Amino acid sequence: VVDWGAGIRCAWDISESGALSLLTAFLSSSTGLAAYEAARSYADGRSVSHLSPYLHWGQLSVRLMWQRMKIAKAQSLSKTFHRRLVWRDLAYWQLHHWPTMAAQPIRTLYRDVEWSSGPEAAQHLAAWKQGRTGFPLVDAGMRELWSTGWMQQSVRMVVAAFLTEYLHLPWAEGAAWFHDCLVDADLAINSMMWQSAGKSGLDQWNFTMLPTSKSQDPTGAYIKRWVPELTQLPATYIHAPWEAPAAALAAAGVVLGETYPHRIVTRELSELRAVNVRAIRAARTSAAAAGLADGRGYDLLVVPQGCTLKHDGTKTALFTKQEYRQLDGPITATGRPSGLAAASMVDEGEEAEDGEALLTDWQKKKKEKNGKVAMSGGSSSGGGAGKRGGSGGKQQQRSRATFRELQRRTVDAIS
Repeated sequence: VVDWGAGIRCAWDISESGALSLLTAFLSSSTGLAAYEAARSYADGRSVSHLSPYLHWGQLSVRLMWQRMKIAKAQSLSKTFHRRLVWRDLAYWQLHHWPTMAAQPIRTLYRDVEWSSGPEAAQHLAAWKQGRTGFPLVDAGMRELWSTGWMQQSVRMVVAAFLTEYLHLPWAEGAAWFHDCLVDADLAINSMMWQSAGKSGLDQWNFTMLPTSKSQDPTGAYIKRWVPELTQLPATYIHAPWEAPAAALAAAGVVLGETYPHRIVTRELSELRAVNVRAIRAARTSAAAAGLADGRGYDLLVVPQGCTLKHDGTKTALFTKQEYRQLDGPITATGRPSGLAAASMVDEGEEAEDGEALLTDWQKKKKEKNGKVAMSGGSSSGGGAGKRGGSGGKQQQRSRATFRELQRRTVDAIS
């Protein structure tokens, strides 16, 4: 009998005390929160918290974590880590209003994207799941996922981009596999990430992650840990072993196709991405005629009733990548103009802006319902000369709050 849970048990202290120890160490260590902004994108997870499983399963209270973060002045040390709990609520808000988002595009037009199918596509999907694609960084991430139930955020992006943009396989297949394997498998958070990877969610990743990127693992140590077949290969070649001279492969004991798989796709990365981009463009060609794109080419979405204050039941424009709006524009390997540097370490703060705008409106509506916010013509409530404006005093309302305001409101909601 195969004990498939052995690796997970070895990787985690599955207890409340384990969660609290991790939290304390992360907030106080010089290699934890203090180093998070600079080192959070490394594949080995050297400066991330590893707390997501404990939050998901309840060994760690989100309220306790928030209070400990306040004591540690987490926001001043890392605005990105501070945003994580806000994004968590953003994901739950999305799942509440789009309950089928685990399998169906939020942008309904993207249901018409023709993904790869057939025997070869099935073989590619199986190789991706097993960590046998021939792309070492992708394989390392997928093997770590199977063994421990976890992988660092940037590596999740690498393997997701590889599946959707380079193999042109359905994002929902990736979402389902992650949900089966992750120890922090949260239906809302996992679905939000994969919707973004598939370009069909409230946000589209305005970047891609190359499967040969060296930024996440510059020395190759992460790859060598999870792909031991390549342990002796020099770091110069470990991200793309097919580029190594025959002598280097022989010295490392690597025989491509025998000791380590050949690449499952060998075309140029820009050519592989072009298949995916053209399929998305094809699905969007009738968008304007169908009333699902505005005059600038941005996707339009009918926002569900009860979702926001400003957009309820109406169409709102969502961020849409330029290469999808320009149906005959150039396509590059990274999705960026060829004059720009290739995508590598990504600031995840680029994500979720449209979703945050909608969530902010929803929070305003909730407070209005509770009598906490007056929205009468943009004026402050009360007839007297109050501290925030008396009779006739006006308070300008904004459709988008700053992250600080959004964070404050989220704390109010969970307190």
